[in-house]
Amino acid sequence: MSLFETMYKTLLVCLTILVVTVYAGCTEAALFSINNAFECINSVTIDENYKKDVIKTMRAYIEPYVFSDILKSPPTVSGHADYYPTVNLENELTTIENDNSITTFYDLYQKLSGVIMKCNDGHFNFGISSTTNKDIYIDRMYFFSPGKIQISNEKDVRIVPVEMWSSLVPQELIDNKDKKIKTINGKDPITYIQEFADKHTAVRSPHGRFFNAISAISGTFLSVTPLSQDELNQGLKLVYEDNTQLTLNYYVYYEGPKTSNKLQGIYKELFENKIDKYSHPLQNTILYKLERMKRKSRKRDDPYSSSDGSISCKYSTEKKVNVLQVTTFNPQNLDEFPSIYNKCVDLFDTNDDPIIVIVPGNGGGAVAISQDLVRTLSPTMATFETGSFKISKVSEYLARTSYCSMNQDPETCQERCKVPESGYYEGDLGDWYNKPRTINYKDSNGNVVSEHKIAQPSKFEMTGYELKRLEKKRKPTDIVIFTDGYCFSACSMFVKNMKQNGGAIIVGYGGNPDTTYDDVFDIGESPTNVLEDKDLDEYEGYNEITKLRKQLGIKMRFSYEETYKMNFNFDETYPREYTIELPDRRIKTLHYESMDNVDEFINEGLKVIEEFKTKCNSNNKQLVKMDDSCKGKIENGDGGFKCGDNNQWTTECVTVSCSNFDTIYDETKNKCIENKCYKCGLNGCEECSYLQDLACLDCKEGYDLTEELQCKEHENDNGSDNGSVIIKIMLMVAIISIII
Repeated sequence: MSLFETMYKTLLVCLTILVVTVYAGCTEAALFSINNAFECINSVTIDENYKKDVIKTMRAYIEPYVFSDILKSPPTVSGHADYYPTVNLENELTTIENDNSITTFYDLYQKLSGVIMKCNDGHFNFGISSTTNKDIYIDRMYFFSPGKIQISNEKDVRIVPVEMWSSLVPQELIDNKDKKIKTINGKDPITYIQEFADKHTAVRSPHGRFFNAISAISGTFLSVTPLSQDELNQGLKLVYEDNTQLTLNYYVYYEGPKTSNKLQGIYKELFENKIDKYSHPLQNTILYKLERMKRKSRKRDDPYSSSDGSISCKYSTEKKVNVLQVTTFNPQNLDEFPSIYNKCVDLFDTNDDPIIVIVPGNGGGAVAISQDLVRTLSPTMATFETGSFKISKVSEYLARTSYCSMNQDPETCQERCKVPESGYYEGDLGDWYNKPRTINYKDSNGNVVSEHKIAQPSKFEMTGYELKRLEKKRKPTDIVIFTDGYCFSACSMFVKNMKQNGGAIIVGYGGNPDTTYDDVFDIGESPTNVLEDKDLDEYEGYNEITKLRKQLGIKMRFSYEETYKMNFNFDETYPREYTIELPDRRIKTLHYESMDNVDEFINEGLKVIEEFKTKCNSNNKQLVKMDDSCKGKIENGDGGFKCGDNNQWTTECVTVSCSNFDTIYDETKNKCIENKCYKCGLNGCEECSYLQDLACLDCKEGYDLTEELQCKEHENDNGSDNGSVIIKIMLMVAIISIII
């Protein structure tokens, strides 16, 4: 028996014991009925001072929230009037603050969570945990159903038993597990899932919300999805295709008081770390956590698969295709991930066959990994991000302590400033901050609704994992990337950069199969840099707020630096969060389970590659079909055929990619332009970082590397190059340390 099987069976036994534990008030871990759970929840009352303190704390952390301005007047999407919701956060908080009918904690929590949820920003999180002074219960209460949703083909919905809750699974659910569901709570099942998603999950795309809801409907913490007592009591009323009916009840599992020691070992891992730097509410569902534990505990003999399931690959000798799966850019083992990654690159270099990349349910993580993956697949492609943050006292503090070193001038690629060892830059921040850009968001009548004052756009480009590049570079039409409706944060940066630079064919799968949403399948969610409340703990201006936040048990995370589509004029006005980027193809019948069903993706991916030999996507002019007849016709780059307006390839030669690092591909002009940041081969520079804007790593004989990363001739022959060595070491340390 494997380690995981032993742990999993132990978990089932422990949970079964807890299931039969009868309700004994709010004093110990037990399985509660909905009404019993709410006896505990509704016993927590609040006064006006508590409410005002909570809202005061929220206001402080909303001040630097980068999307608070655009939310007042977001762009419109044709055919989808409310795609981007209009939210005035200050007005919403004031309304709650003045509502004298709020007397229980849960009522306040639901209303405040509802405001955050309206913003549809997966990076904008709010939560409250129990403290030694106030036990709120919901942070340790997990609602669940003993069944989970499965979708097959395009719209076939079934609900199957969850083994973990086997003692609560009704026999009727087992008997009907293979039957299709006709309605859930009186509605078409796809409609029900989407309506639940729109109300209780928060990302921009309806497909991303739909993806999250499939897991959330099966259960999560009440602090993450604070359903009402009535919603939970209703349960899931199912009508099957043969009109058989079944009501699937919800239950609440209570971990016990905050001081309880009952949670130990395997099931302790299920119920801790509810919000961390990279987690999203989806990752707090028990089904997600079980899958992560299964991956982590599984012994693998496969040298091409990480123990935590974050990355795996294979080569199909039968199909003659390479497959790479990346489930997260936040691996649990930072040493193992690059090792497996580099083995995969070596494997792919043993052949010239196509590459299929799958990023299933990828919740993001380190921007450096996402950018490295772009460099692996398209070595000469520009991988930097461009972003800006709101001007405020908070942003000035962050600029002086970290962000001015992390951001570079897009024209010169020099750091905005150098934060000293003391951790605080005292000098003049310069025009990029002192002369901010102002964007006016207007209503349909042209009236200015909100003024968005942000720092001048900066570049940021990261590495540090020592990940290999492909030696055998593939044509863009020989790379297929499968993305679901979720692909979050750093995952979104990877997929959107590959799409915008024409690096691969992008295929969307999963999401809501209803045709209503076909034209808004965004290939990625929330390509934005984030901050947590604790990142401001050292900010003197928040001393009182930090103390109050900790007393109240509040946790907040928010989008801080908005990013833009790659544009070498650096003049984008709408952030990437508010632009929809569609896939080249959409396959609704695909549903990712694990690497066990990867053959379905291989088959569909090969069909797409074959289709794109003669056809293309007229709405994506960046994707080019490489052809030998274009050799020598493209200045500083490789050429191929442009896609015509009839979804057919033309014979017009355009740029595919740049030949060398001293030029960079500008997709708006469809040509290679001078790379102003590249210094290799110039002024004595010999060895360069592949991270283009970090420039020179080593100098030719007779030159020394300066602090400005340039090469300077020896003033005399007796000079030592120790300074150059020290600078190179400092540079590599800096590269490795820059991880978001």
